[in-house]
Amino acid sequence: MRINEDIFFRKRDWIVRILGKTNVVGEISRNSKNMKLFSYIVANDYGLAPNPFWNSLTLAVCKPAIRRTATKNDWVIGTGSKNVIDKNGHKVDHSGKLVFAMQVDKVLSLAEYDEHCKTLRSDLKYKLPHNNLFKNDWRHKVGDNIYDYSNCSKNIPGLRKVIHTEEDKERDLGGLNALISKHFYYFGNSTKKIPITNVVDLLKMEQGHLVLDDCIEKDKIVISEFLSWLKDNFIENKVYDNPQLYWDIDNLIIKKKRCHKLKKAFNLDN
Repeated sequence: MRINEDIFFRKRDWIVRILGKTNVVGEISRNSKNMKLFSYIVANDYGLAPNPFWNSLTLAVCKPAIRRTATKNDWVIGTGSKNVIDKNGHKVDHSGKLVFAMQVDKVLSLAEYDEHCKTLRSDLKYKLPHNNLFKNDWRHKVGDNIYDYSNCSKNIPGLRKVIHTEEDKERDLGGLNALISKHFYYFGNSTKKIPITNVVDLLKMEQGHLVLDDCIEKDKIVISEFLSWLKDNFIENKVYDNPQLYWDIDNLIIKKKRCHKLKKAFNLDN
């Protein structure tokens, strides 16, 4: 079963989104307890979405339709883009290769995620983004808990501006939830070719995402073969390599800030 829900949901439930509530009635019927696998292309792998650091892999921004609908025990996988620029300026083709795979262990609303990350002894406390903390460790710049629910304006959470800006806000908050995994595989720049029989049925080849459902026999076979290959050949909860674009994080932050200032100056947001 393949669906692309981004367009359908884009204009819905804005009030619910900004409040950070989860399990919204009427989103998608999940009466059965079957497992689903969501597959999409990781367009820009900076280490923000997904964020594989500090002993858990989280997806808390971008991919709103997946974050709204995935539930505990579902799998989410991301494959690479075709024209990724490396630090030497060369194009690298990661298309069709695995960037990451995560089994969802917990689903929190964005408000709950923010609260959990701010708890002093939280296992997710380093998911808070910082520009200055441990200056030699760039991973603190890509913390994905970027929405501050203790700093709301008209019930809209404040933005901890590191990589994302106000232009990303509607899409990010539209996902409602943060997905948390303690059972993940992250390959980053060392993407892996997926050598299974019907790999074409596993891969999303364009924008959006596809969903495989283990209640469907054909999908069940593909999911089973993929997970067997993954678990038999790789170590769980390991970050195998840096994100593909980690070297460009500072440039991205500068570009985003400049773009936001220009739009604000010329009232292009109105």
